[in-house]
Amino acid sequence: MGLLSRLSEDVKAKMNEILDKAEDPEDPRESLDYACNKFWERIRRLETTLLREATDLQEELTWLDDFARRMDETGQKEMASKARNRKQNLISEIPAWLDFLLEPSNDNR
Repeated sequence: MGLLSRLSEDVKAKMNEILDKAEDPEDPRESLDYACNKFWERIRRLETTLLREATDLQEELTWLDDFARRMDETGQKEMASKARNRKQNLISEIPAWLDFLLEPSNDNR
């Protein structure tokens, strides 16, 4: 067997050993640590998503309030009413969004 063949076989053997170890860790705590790290990573992503969505919602609700007030001031009562209805619809959707985000089977986080 030539030097390159031997070196190639050694590299393949070492790579297989590394892959085997990664797939089946000797220490069960490694697997538990990995699972815990993944869990907390998902929690952080969920927190970021919730904060972003809450900020967007607050901005939209504030805009609708301002818009409704301006429409009232200019006598456009129908537009003001539509803005207030839109605001109430958004507020009424909050529980459904929370249920969706917190549902255990929802794995889009």
